Amino acid sequence: VTRHIYPAPFQQELSLPYDLWVNFHWATSSGNHLNVIFENHAVNAVSCTWDFGDGTPPLTTNADEVTHLYRSGLEYNVTLTAKDSLGKTESKTYKIKLD
Repeated sequence: VTRHIYPAPFQQELSLPYDLWVNFHWATSSGNHLNVIFENHAVNAVSCTWDFGDGTPPLTTNADEVTHLYRSGLEYNVTLTAKDSLGKTESKTYKIKLD
């Protein structure tokens, strides 16, 4: 199984003592490019909601990794929204293209 991880790894400095920050990466398998593994990199979140951009209901979970099976190889706007204990939200959206 070959994993292609997007976007490229990065670093970002966080302000202390408290910051809500959200980002994610995704990987596809060479065996099934429509099966996408998303890695949640949110910091200081109490809940996270995934919108996979394909019309399926949003998924709220605190899991570090979620898998989503797409029905066709198109472009999708995927959004991860994180909420902190004070109710503040931050979102990150990437356009993913599945060939």
